[in-house]
Order: sequence, then structure tokens, then C-alpha cells
Amino acid sequence: MEFVTRKLGELAEWICNDGICRVNNLMKLSTSIKTLRDKKMKELIAKESDVKAALQREKERRKQPLEVVKDWLSKVEEAKTKVEVIIEAYEEKAINGRCLRHWCELFELAESVQEEVIKEVDELLGKQFPDGLVIDELPPKATLFNSLSLARSRPSKTTVEKIEEVMSLLRNPDVGKIGVYGMGGIGKTTIMKTVNDKLAADEEECFGRIIWVTVSKDMGGVEVLQSRIGKNLGEGFSDDLLLENDKERRASMLLNKLKEQEKLLLILDDLWEEISLDKVGIPDPERSSDLQSCIKIVVTTRFLTVCDFIKTQANVEIKRLSDECAWDLFKATIDDEKLLSREEIEPLAKEVVRECGGLPLAIITVAPVLRRMHNVEQWRHNLKKMKSSTAEIEGPDGNVFQLLRFSYNHLKGEHVKKCFLYCAFYPEDHRIDFAELIEYWMAEGYTKEEEKNIFETNTWSRLDEHAKAIDILKELTDSCMLEKIRDEDDEVDCVRMHDLVRDLAIQIMGEDYGFVTKAGLKLTEFPKLAWGKVSKISLMNNQILNFPQHQLNCLNLSTLLLRNNPPPGYRIVGHRPNTSVSINFHESFFSQMPALQVLDLSYSNCLQVLPSSLSELTNLRPLYLQMTNLEKIPSLAKLKKLQILDLSSTYIQELTGVEELENLKFLNLEDTPTLEHIQVDAMSKLTILEVLNVLESRFLSHKNAACIPDLTHLKSLSAVVMSFWSYENYLKAIDNIEWNELHDYLIVLYGKHYRKYKWRIAPGTKFVRICGLDMCNQIDDFRLPINIETLCLGFCVLPQLSKIPCIKNLRSLKTLYLEYDASEDCLDTGNEMEPYMLASLEVLRLRSLNRLKEIWKRVLPHGCLENLRYIYVDQCNGLKNLFSCKVLQQLKNIEIIKVNESDEIEQISSSTDGDDQGADPTNDEIVLPKLQILYLTNLSKLQSISTNKWVCESLKIIVAIGCQELRKFPFEKLPALESFYGDSEWWEEPEWVDSKTKTLLQPHFVDYYFHHNGVIPGEEEIYGLINCNEHLSGHFMAMTKKLIDEMLIATGSFHSHSQLTSELSCFNLRDLEFE
Repeated sequence: MEFVTRKLGELAEWICNDGICRVNNLMKLSTSIKTLRDKKMKELIAKESDVKAALQREKERRKQPLEVVKDWLSKVEEAKTKVEVIIEAYEEKAINGRCLRHWCELFELAESVQEEVIKEVDELLGKQFPDGLVIDELPPKATLFNSLSLARSRPSKTTVEKIEEVMSLLRNPDVGKIGVYGMGGIGKTTIMKTVNDKLAADEEECFGRIIWVTVSKDMGGVEVLQSRIGKNLGEGFSDDLLLENDKERRASMLLNKLKEQEKLLLILDDLWEEISLDKVGIPDPERSSDLQSCIKIVVTTRFLTVCDFIKTQANVEIKRLSDECAWDLFKATIDDEKLLSREEIEPLAKEVVRECGGLPLAIITVAPVLRRMHNVEQWRHNLKKMKSSTAEIEGPDGNVFQLLRFSYNHLKGEHVKKCFLYCAFYPEDHRIDFAELIEYWMAEGYTKEEEKNIFETNTWSRLDEHAKAIDILKELTDSCMLEKIRDEDDEVDCVRMHDLVRDLAIQIMGEDYGFVTKAGLKLTEFPKLAWGKVSKISLMNNQILNFPQHQLNCLNLSTLLLRNNPPPGYRIVGHRPNTSVSINFHESFFSQMPALQVLDLSYSNCLQVLPSSLSELTNLRPLYLQMTNLEKIPSLAKLKKLQILDLSSTYIQELTGVEELENLKFLNLEDTPTLEHIQVDAMSKLTILEVLNVLESRFLSHKNAACIPDLTHLKSLSAVVMSFWSYENYLKAIDNIEWNELHDYLIVLYGKHYRKYKWRIAPGTKFVRICGLDMCNQIDDFRLPINIETLCLGFCVLPQLSKIPCIKNLRSLKTLYLEYDASEDCLDTGNEMEPYMLASLEVLRLRSLNRLKEIWKRVLPHGCLENLRYIYVDQCNGLKNLFSCKVLQQLKNIEIIKVNESDEIEQISSSTDGDDQGADPTNDEIVLPKLQILYLTNLSKLQSISTNKWVCESLKIIVAIGCQELRKFPFEKLPALESFYGDSEWWEEPEWVDSKTKTLLQPHFVDYYFHHNGVIPGEEEIYGLINCNEHLSGHFMAMTKKLIDEMLIATGSFHSHSQLTSELSCFNLRDLEFE
């Protein structure tokens, strides 16, 4: 009795204390859930969005988030997932019965919400960042040019000697300042780019940092040079520099910052003026023995007097090529030994070389013209023209100008010449993005089939024009009028104009066409010109905020380029970064521009309002307004001839008059989060529209879903980019778009999970991404475009693949990504797989599928996965092996196997599963005739690759890093093996089971940690390895490059930061970024 009394007392005490508290929690549960979902989580998501937006802005300024910020964002993601699970559990338990078990679970849920989750969310909401969000990103050691010029020219003995002379002077501790001088076009910059790349690539070289600054003729003063140097020292420092008004203090700031750099080489390329190092703020190596080991300076210039003024301690003169070297360069550029060896051609060719006067630039631009001429009379005629022509420009550059003009005159057709001249609209030494340039050419009508009535014909599609533009670009780079380069920062292909070539282009533009370029001159006021004579003008990359407050007489003006004016991240010297400035247009600014056909105001972050006179530009064809702060624009109803409209990454709320744009072919509304109002039937009236991008646009919200069926009227549509937050709207789009007529598409469906990242989309992509959908409940009505080539399913609840009818019927699917899915324990048991299911699949990528125990349980039906070439398994921590031996044996076309960070994997192929019971693991060979790369990283439990012998006649690359338990390889011979990458400590351990195979691999072993500074090789390096592999088929090479472009795939969804360009089949989401 005493025992019962004691227990009853304990129960009473619990009821009075914990019990009442828990009952109170339960009573408050409904309110708590509502507060959590409708208030606190919305505030947290808004704060997260603000932080991410701020980080993105800072990323563009080369800054990276603090670790505390990364940790906070990670905790926010965890909190969002936890709250989502709790809300689902609450709704389920509130609906299901009221049995004792459910009450107990509700008690626990209420306690968790009240005591843990709300507290956690409140802490995240209250988190402050007193030290800010970001720090300066560590700059790279150097900018690599990888210039094609020197490689193409097969440098002469003299050039190599000059490179070595500069290198020797740089190693000399007694020389701090070096001048490299010579006439224009002689090869100074090319030589120094080669020196730069050699120094950057050699770890043993004495420089810890190399800063390259192109000064150029139109530099614009000491402040600009200071700014260009400052940008290489971190955006934060660059901002501080701009905020300083006093010239001496600004020079002192730069001086002190440069002194902080360890073993610095500063290269000032193309210096035209005599400048004082003191006034700029550049330490003089000659003044202090301490500084000599810390900084060296190299200047390239045309004038020895510049070197003398700076007091260089050694000068390297780059002279004209000798006859022998010039002839070697000409032969290398012509690249047709048979042609030049002809008895009647060779003497003429040598005379041409003499006319080039030993100037490399002249030789490499003249030679491509003559390469196409196989008739001796053509050679005589062109040699005569070269000799009889007289220089129209006085001075030392006159001769090279004649020869450059000769090459220009031989460009094929007027449209190619205009495309060439258009490059001079960019600032001097600017890296011109292929896609951007092509878009301009198309906008101007230079890529039409015929130049007559270029804007009036609709017979050519944008795809046709793009193909033509690619041909023109190739002709200009092949003729060496443009230099093809790679912008490693933005990972895009570019072209560049040599400054002498640009000078020639500017002369021709002014004399023959009335074109004017004042790009990149740091203008702050609108220029005063004889506007009545100007037909095209570029004012891009300036700082013009105030425009004339009166009408300009621009009756002949057809093109006005004001892009990057001022550019994003623009700072006014002496003003805080957040200073509010805006571009001021007079309302009638465009009134006297009746001929205007091309208008570009894009990437001007101070542009907030457009004048009403924009509506009067009735001849306008393209209108570029992307990446501005516009909130509204005048009615477009009168712009009947408009063909291109880009409003991406703006804040417009309403788009009026678009339904009247009967000639519109390209409409980009990507990343327009505030756009709600467009006339209901507007889409149906755009009957010749070819490209439509509404990714991340509010336009396709529930409110405007009625316009989706209107897409059936767009019979000319060739490219579509869309995102949906509604499953019903997604299905409407699937049912109303003629998918077989599209050359490109990207469709994104956001379910419960939303992640932002950039993604580079390859040409010809037919891509669908589904995120956060419970497909087990949508099996019967789930649909995909019938011609889909790439499918990504992320954060989805997946049944077995063979149970999804639309996937079984896909005949064009080449790439399948499955990631972060709540999937079953295998992709498919094989019971319901039909012959030839997924027969076209080439790439299979599985990431973070932690429930996955097996990929396939049984042998595949005939024809299934018969074209699979690449499999990538990443962070699938439930897998113990990839395939059974019998399944792997079926994959005859596999070329790359990559497995990364999957903690439980013990073998790649195993004979121990149910399907292979009874098989002798030692007798059955696995023959993989096309396997080229085996890539295994961070597999802590991997002990052997297979118990069966692998026969791999084509295997060239093996990577095994972070696989400390791996002791057995399944190979007896590897005739094609080139490299085996691993860790030397692991490789040299004595506990090897398979000493014979170790002996086989030893000659090919490479200590990756020694040669690559401890960085595990990534996707791009795999591509580099593949790219060197002669045995890979051309098709697979192209497919793999496309794969690498798409490969940095991870969680979530898309976020765009820039315009939809015409790159590669009219659109390319080139700035979708992975976070």
C-alpha cells in the first residue's frame, strides 16, 4: 500500500509540474504551428534571402562569405527541413484518429515545437553579423592568358631568346625595374604573356603574386591606373581607394598595400605616357634593398623615353624579325608546305614577307589572306597591290596600317567587314564575349542571308543567323584580325582586338561609315559631336549620369550603345558605395532619333526610369534593358518593328503594349520577381516569337496561369526557358507546347524544396528539372516532354523507375540526375523493366541517395542501358557496391566510372548479391572494352574494386585518392594505362594483398598530393584527362564537355543573374550559379 501511495504521489507531482506544462504545450500546439509557419519561418526565409542576395552582390566583387555566415545558412536549411517535417507530422496526426498513441505523439511534438524548434528559429532570426558577411577572397597567384598567338606562330628562335632574357632579368636580384620596348605589332605583349604564364605555372619561381595591368593609350589618368591596380588587390581595398579624394593619400594607400604583398611582380602593359611611380603609389625597387626582393616591375611600351623616365635598370628591345625568322613565321601561319614549295609561288611569298618588314602582327594578318590563293596570278596581283599602296597614316605605324588594311580588304563581303568593325565599339583591350558579340551582330542584321531589307525579312530564324555568326567569327579569328582567348574568371570564350587593329577599325569606321566609338574613356558627360553625321555610336563602359536636357538632332543615328554606363559595382570617387545616384534623361531625349534601330542600356545599375519618348522609337529592333534597376517602362505599343526585348533581372511590375509587338522574336523576362501585369492574351499575339525565357519570373504565377495555353499559338517557338511553382501549371505547359518543334528548352518545377544556384546550359539542351515532388502520388498523371534529353529529379519521393509510365517511354533521354531523393532502396528491382528501357541513356548521376542500398537488383532486360557511358555516384552512403558483376558486364559501352564520398562502399562490383548467387567470383571475367577512366575518391571502406578479374584494354586513367583500405585491384594487364593517381603514403604501405598488380601499376604512379598541392582532382580535371585521350570518340568528347558544363549540379533550383544571350542556339543560361 505504501508503494502504491508513493507512486500515486509521484504521478500527482508529475501532473502538477511536467504534466500541466505538457498539456499547456499541447493546447498551444495549433497556435504555435501557425506562428511558426506563417510568421517566424516567413521572416527567417526573408532574412535568408536578403543574406544570399547580399552575398551574391559581394561575390561579383570577388568576396567570399565568412565561416559564421556559411554556418548560419546551413542551420537555416536544417531548420527549414525540420519545420517542414514537423508541420507534415502535425497535419497527419491531427487528421488521423485520436487513439492514445496519437495523443502521446502529439505531446512529444508539442514539446519539441515549444522547447526546441521555436527557440532555434528565434535564435536564427536574432543572429547578427557584427563583422559583416564577407571577407576578401584570396586572389589567384596570376591571371593566366593561355594566349593562342604564340602557340599559333611557333615562336622564332629570336622570340624564345627574348623570353629567356626577360626571365633571366626577373631572376636577377640586382634588377628591380625592366623595360620591354619596341614598335607596335612587334610582339611585346605576346612575349610578356608567355613570361606571365611560365612564371605562374612554375611553383619554384620566386614570385608569390603577379599583377598584370593593361594601361593602354586611352587610360584616362593616374586615378584609373590606381583603380586597375587596386582591383587586383581586393574589391574592398579598391572601394576604399575610390572613397579617398586626396591624390597623395590615395597614392600612399596603394603604396602601403603593394608593400604588403610578398614577392610581387607588377606588369604594366602598353604604357604610353611617362608616369611617376610615386604619384601612382608604386614602390620603387631601386630605393630600398628590402623592397628589391619584394617587388619587381616590368613595363611594355613603344617608347624608350618611357623606360628612361621610370629609370628602368634593364631594357629589352624587341626588334623586327630577321628575314629567316619572318619567313618561318609566315610558313607557320600559312601552314601549307605544298603551296609554298611550288617553284613559281615561293619567290613571290618571300617578297610578301619582305613587304611585311619583319612585323609579326603584319605577317600573321597578311598570311591568312594568301593562304586561300593557289593561283600564281593571284599572288602577283596582291603583291603588286601591297607594293603600290601608300600609307595614309603618318608615323611609325604607317606601314603596318597598310598591311592590316590589305587584310581587311580581303575579308569576304561587306557583312563580315561590318562584323569586324563592330568589335571596335568595345573599349581598348576589352575581352569581348562571343555570345554578346554575336547577339549584337544579329541585332544589327549582319547575319541575315541577304543584307538587303535586313530587318524586313522573316525568312531566316535566329538559329540560322546564329550559325552564320559562328562562321563569321571563325573567319575573323582564322584571319588573325581577332585573337581568340578564354576568360577564366567568367569561364567564357572571348575575342580581343590588338590595339593597332582597333586603331585601323576606328579609322575605317569614321571615314567610311560615320561610326563613332568612345567606349571605356571614363566619360562623365554626354559628348558634344556633330550628331547629324553620326550613324552609330558606342558609349559603353563610361560613367555618364547626366544626359542633355534638350533634344539632340540625331536624325541619322541607328545604333546607340550605352551598356555598362555606369557599370555594376560603379563607385563615385569620394562617395560611399551606397550613395544613391541615378541616370537622368530628359523626357524628350529620344524624340529626335527617328532612325534608331539598336538601343542598349543594359548593365547600367543607375538606370531607374526611362523617358516617355522611348515610345516614339518606331524603328527600334532590339531593346536591351537587362540588369538595371528599372521598375517601369513606357508603353511599347508603337514599337511595331521590335524583334528583341530583354528585361531580365529588372524590377518592372507591368509590361504594357507587348501584345502589339507583332515582329517580336526574342523575349527575355528572366528573374523579374515583381512582374505581374501583362495583358491576358498578349502571348497568343506574338505569333513569330522564337525564344521565350520566363525563368524565375512572377509572370507565370497562379495569377497569370491562364496565358499558358496561349503558347500553342506560337508556331515559330524554338527555345523556351520556364519555371513553375505549381504542378498544375507545369502540366498545362507540358500539354500546350509543341516540344518536338523546340531546339532548346529548360523547364523547372519547384515543389517543396527551393535552392538557388547557377548552371551553365550547353547548346541544344532539352532539359527538365523537378524539385521536391512526391512522385509516388503523381505516377499516373506525371508527364514529361517526349523528346527530353536531360532529366534531373531532386528532393523527390521516387518510386521504382519502371513504375513511372512516362519514363519508360522516353526514347531520347541521354542524361539522368537523381539527387537528394527520398527513394526506395533500389532504383529498380528489374521485375517491371521492359527491354530497351533507358536504352538511349549515356550519363547516370546519383547524388546523396542515402536510402539507396542497390542500384539494380537483377540482371537488366535486353537493351536496357546499352548506351550508358558515364556513371557518377556521389555521397550515397547506403550503397555497399555499385553493381552486381553480371549487371556491370552488360554495360559494354561504359567509359567513365566515378565514385566519391560514399562511406559504405566496399566494392565497385560484387558477386555476393542474390542475383549472382552461385557464381564463382574468381572465374568470371568482366570485360569492359571501352572503360577509359576509373575515378575513386574518399571511399573509406573500399577494400577491393572487384573479386572478379576486369579486362580493360582501353583504361588510361586511374584515380584512387582517400581510399586507405583499398589493397586489391582486379587487373592483370593494362596496355593503355597512362597515369595512376594516388597518395604516396598509402601506395608505399607494405600491407598489399595484390603485389603483382601493384608491380603492374607502379610505372604509372603519380603522387597527386605532391603534384597538385593536396587538391583532389575535380570534374574539370577529369575533362582535361579525357581531352588528352585520343581513343575517346568525338561524340563522347562533345557529350562529356556538355556534361562538364552541367556537372556542378547539386541541391535545389535555379537563380539567374544575367541576360539570356544568343550564345549557342540562341540562348544560354551562362550565369546560373551553383551555391
